[in-house]
Amino acid sequence: MRVTIEAGFPYRFGAMTEGVLEGYRSASCVSAAAAAQELAAEMVPFNERLSLFVAQRLGIPDDPKSVRRALRAASERKGLGLSSANLSQWVSSPKGEVTLSPKSVFKLCVALDLDLVEAEHFVFDCLYQDWFNFRDREQCVYGLCLGMKDVLGQNVFQVAKELLREEPAAYGEPSFAPSDATGCTRLIGRGLRDLAGRDYASQEEAVFWMRAYLGECAPLFSGVRLSTIRCYRTYFDEGGVGITPLVELYQRRTGLVLPSASYLDMTDACGLPQKKRLLWGAAGRAAWVERNGRDWDILHESTIRTERHAVERMARTGYLRGNIVALLFFHCCFENAFLERNAFSGGDDLFARFYETTNLILIDECGMAPLHPRKPFDRLFLAALSKRGGQDPVHYLNEVLEQFYVS
Repeated sequence: MRVTIEAGFPYRFGAMTEGVLEGYRSASCVSAAAAAQELAAEMVPFNERLSLFVAQRLGIPDDPKSVRRALRAASERKGLGLSSANLSQWVSSPKGEVTLSPKSVFKLCVALDLDLVEAEHFVFDCLYQDWFNFRDREQCVYGLCLGMKDVLGQNVFQVAKELLREEPAAYGEPSFAPSDATGCTRLIGRGLRDLAGRDYASQEEAVFWMRAYLGECAPLFSGVRLSTIRCYRTYFDEGGVGITPLVELYQRRTGLVLPSASYLDMTDACGLPQKKRLLWGAAGRAAWVERNGRDWDILHESTIRTERHAVERMARTGYLRGNIVALLFFHCCFENAFLERNAFSGGDDLFARFYETTNLILIDECGMAPLHPRKPFDRLFLAALSKRGGQDPVHYLNEVLEQFYVS
């Protein structure tokens, strides 16, 4: 059964991203070594992506000096406070993985005079960042201000600062079921876009309704971290309606108990045998990072944490997007193996099932960005399902990692 994900997406991908995705859907089998080479060759530096977008948006030359000058001028004109050090790092430094704070992303969007839809394209398609998570109050403020930029004019950033300085509205018990994360995510997103699409007589009227909407949504802002933790536990070891947890699927296939926090850990402190790890291909990672730099690491620590102590801590603080993606990949693969072994449907639609189910969970349950066909980390998992031929996808993924980390 195909799962529709249109309700979760606020827009279609950019043409280049759509083209890459179609390439994965129709990919032919390649060796793990070739797949690793493709991953390495297609890692476009952050500064090149940002510089090209700014140059095309503002109609200026695509060179670091021109781009820095234009962004600095916009920052001064709009009171954004973009630092010269940050601009130099973002535009001039050839780094692979750069993670910006929501505030920095918002400042760039305001500097480039982007509306909400344009901002989401920019943040996702160009910067490869999580788009604005409207279940977070700060980011909901940013979304509202970008959505109403026409009425706010040059005061977009100032209005955002004003709203963020205000104390969040006090609220009682929420009138919705806390477990309904999907409903919360879509409710806030639809309401925000509806509010942004209205006509307002004045800036004051727009700000009044923004403030009222933030107060109305106050009960919905608190649950995104907990829903992410709950989602992880459901797919890892607790299970749910129609969901067999990964630890049970793993035990059915191997007869072994999958350790809850160290199944991704390849550090020397972890004494587990390889057969009780699901990410054994990263053994050469430390040496590779030493040679090539941390910001080019496909398993960058801002995306996924593999160390046992970090996974244990995330059980309390909330899981990173990469940990959710990896868990859902392993769950999908082991579930598919179980279905095939028991003569149920599986196999050919594994890529589609993983892609669509993962996007639903990332967007609606966790308030995170969907799988990005051009983001190196996401490409790793998409390639493992689309280019493996008849190989086991978990083994193929680890072979790709091994080849990547010896390059």
